[in-house]
Amino acid sequence: MTTRTAPSSVFSLTGSFTSVQIRADVTVNAVGAAITNLAVSGGTATVNVDASSHVGTLTANVSVTVNNSGTITTAVVNADNVVVDGNRPSSIQVNDAVTVAPVDGNGNSLVTTPISGGGDYTPVVTLGNVSVSKIASGSLLDTMPGYAAAQAG
Repeated sequence: MTTRTAPSSVFSLTGSFTSVQIRADVTVNAVGAAITNLAVSGGTATVNVDASSHVGTLTANVSVTVNNSGTITTAVVNADNVVVDGNRPSSIQVNDAVTVAPVDGNGNSLVTTPISGGGDYTPVVTLGNVSVSKIASGSLLDTMPGYAAAQAG
């Protein structure tokens, strides 16, 4: 089902979701939500994850602001100007094509290595339960369910 929305719409998600695709200028509030895959693939979106919510994989294919009071297991960053404020994702994967590192709400980089160069998927650093890694275009992403569909969208 395709839903068209007006700019500046606000939606709340409560309950369990296997896959959520955001392709519009919206604010999405995850309130008591369990989302396996959340992909932001279009528009100018803001995602608010409350303390009782969990996102398995957040995929940012466009610029997005995420206010995270809950948990995000993995953030896959495929675009510049991604902001994740609040709780850091446990794992952050930055696509090789990204030139502006993802940052927190204060503008501090979420990755500890420069965004340049490339190569195959290589772990960068693991600190406690937070791991940061960098992925090359066309490697890991091609095996992710829904990634090709998000790119074709």
